[in-house]
Amino acid sequence: MRGGVLFIYTLFPLHAGGEAVLGPVDLPIQREKPLDFPIIQSSEIKGALRSFLKDKNLARKFFGSPPEESPTQSGSAIIADAKLLLYPVKSLKGTFAWITCPLILERFLRDLEIVGLTGFKNKVSFEVLKEVKDDKALAAPQSENKIDRRAVLEEIEVEIEEREEVRVISEALKEFIPEEKWKEKLTSRFIIVNDDLFRKFTKFYSYVVTRVRLTEEKVVDEGPWTVEALPPETLLYSPLLFIPQRAKDEKLHEDFKSQFDGKVVQIGGDETLGWGFSKLKVEVAGDEGEGA
Repeated sequence: MRGGVLFIYTLFPLHAGGEAVLGPVDLPIQREKPLDFPIIQSSEIKGALRSFLKDKNLARKFFGSPPEESPTQSGSAIIADAKLLLYPVKSLKGTFAWITCPLILERFLRDLEIVGLTGFKNKVSFEVLKEVKDDKALAAPQSENKIDRRAVLEEIEVEIEEREEVRVISEALKEFIPEEKWKEKLTSRFIIVNDDLFRKFTKFYSYVVTRVRLTEEKVVDEGPWTVEALPPETLLYSPLLFIPQRAKDEKLHEDFKSQFDGKVVQIGGDETLGWGFSKLKVEVAGDEGEGA
């Protein structure tokens, strides 16, 4: 087997519908338990990638036979749920910031090791993460979000300490953003907050819109209801495993990368509203010059 990672960078709001719960949002997004962070479930990703492929034989090789086919064929590309890595929030200075937290970064490092990607670990040190406190966040030097020694993210004010080690982490992370112009903005807008505050931002400062359905006479026929989505400029990652023996193809990982790396794919619901368009990046263990 060979491992890899599929990075998903949202260009438009992305609604991967989750369980209905009692709360202010009628149609919430998928969240992992018990952390409550947003995710995109594996089945949602596989369905979007299958629909994107024009070659149905390739789709069958990667993802297996459709449910209606008999006999069935197992897929050769294992795609895990996509986990959150970078989350954009409004900033009083610098327009917006990408935030993450120690828990997210440490889990990301673990997942990279599982699939055999070691480049990221060799570039960074996470010792500095111990200095993230309830009342203190970390940023790279010359942060565009800092006002004196603080930053105002949404309506929350946090103390900012600029550290060179954070710049190194952001420089390594930006290689996973498939948008060339946007990834150069990461270092100056990168902030590491504590785990609890990160969950608060992703839970209570998500992208929520209110909708109604109108009749031809422009009279409200249904609604209003609220829909939650991941905001544009969110970065998620999905661990991959390739099983070439199952496909009888030793270049399975190369085919997968050639089909999806750098492509824009629509994921999730509300397709007719233009939601879900995301740009992909595929990293495979053992590739020369791998970003990870």
